[in-house]
Amino acid sequence: MKGMDLSQGNIRKLVVRTAVPMVVAQLVSMLYNIVDRIFVGRIPETGAVALGGVGIYLPINILFMAVSLLFGGGGAPQAAIALGAGNRKKAERYLGCCFLPLLVSGVLFSLCLFFFGERILPLFGATGTNLPYALPYVRIICLGIPCSMLITGMNIFINTQGKTLVGMISVMIGAVINLVLDAVFILGLNMGVAGAAWATVIGQVISAVWVIGYLASSHSLIRIRKSNLIPDRKTLGSIVTLGISNFITTGAESIVNILLNFSLKKYGAAALAGYAVDGATLAISVGTIVTATSSFIRQPINGFCQGLQPVISYNYGAGKKERVHQAVVCSIVITTAYAAVLWLFMMVAPGTFSQMFTGSKDVIEVSKNLIRVYVLGMIFAGVQSTLIQSFIARGMKKQSLIVSAFTKCLYVPFLLILPAVVKPVYSVLAIYGAQAITDVLGVLFIAMLYRRGQKAEAAV
Repeated sequence: MKGMDLSQGNIRKLVVRTAVPMVVAQLVSMLYNIVDRIFVGRIPETGAVALGGVGIYLPINILFMAVSLLFGGGGAPQAAIALGAGNRKKAERYLGCCFLPLLVSGVLFSLCLFFFGERILPLFGATGTNLPYALPYVRIICLGIPCSMLITGMNIFINTQGKTLVGMISVMIGAVINLVLDAVFILGLNMGVAGAAWATVIGQVISAVWVIGYLASSHSLIRIRKSNLIPDRKTLGSIVTLGISNFITTGAESIVNILLNFSLKKYGAAALAGYAVDGATLAISVGTIVTATSSFIRQPINGFCQGLQPVISYNYGAGKKERVHQAVVCSIVITTAYAAVLWLFMMVAPGTFSQMFTGSKDVIEVSKNLIRVYVLGMIFAGVQSTLIQSFIARGMKKQSLIVSAFTKCLYVPFLLILPAVVKPVYSVLAIYGAQAITDVLGVLFIAMLYRRGQKAEAAV
């Protein structure tokens, strides 16, 4: 199978052709993560509490993804640039150097979480009420962490060849298996949160085998070879230097989610008193729904921009900067149109999303306005994601690091200060308002930085 020549043809059609499979992959990935929560949230009697227990794993999972993107997100764009310059051997070196760091990191994380999960989970916001649901879920799910990290980190190298359809299949394999097994284990065998965990692990194992098998086969333009598996200092250093922006962006997301859980735990007790479930636990369960709802905007846009990456990297490596700019503009137009449609729907009917996850009237009622506030600034998500990806795809380490650090560093003070200065009854609302303010200020900063770079390139 030959890859596409990403330096030729209509740039708009090319962007769509490479991005759509990634959007589908993200939608499927999002769907099976959401279906996990839907199944758990609708467990009779305990669903509302169990939902919060499963949600506690989110910042932990994001942390593992951050490490995956440190290597895969740092190596794949440089492999694509090397392919654009006609240097396949160098591209394969980047691929090989990422494999062992991903595998070893996954095993270490898995062991740590399995043996020390009871101590770790409260650090991520678990309460005494939802810990009994979070702990068994996490102890099972951690068995698939090495596979999950390999999927995230290595699948990028399939996409970076322009083979985004194959990358889509990689995600869909695990997702479909997970969806089917969710129904079997939770509904058929009544396994509860443990069933959701086993379904995820089995899907991850099979998907990881597919990804590694493909990259080791003759179908891949760049292949995993034994001679490249031991990382050399120079190549690994280059990977980490570029990937650090992905790591900071995603890792900070984990820290933010931890702070979010603790803020909800702290202020929810007072703001949501008087409901059937204690305020702190209710706030975390609602938070699981709010963040899951926002993924309907964020994940497809992130998928589109991941599909954009090989187009930018390849053309940048080939010296065709005008095509790079055209690709960026095309992505902004498409992703912003998508975000606007979803944003409007969430403003008008947020309860539609809440009802997907639970039948609890308390959870549905509390989550409505919080969804509106949380996604308020996400109408600009396409601009933000596209411009961040444009820096990473061009191997611009300094700019990638700046934009990654800025948006997350900006969010933390708003998250900590706003709920403390408003009346207790509005504190949870203020927690989600911090995200909206950060989204707006963040996109303005990133746009200014991108525009400055454009002027600098034009002056050369």
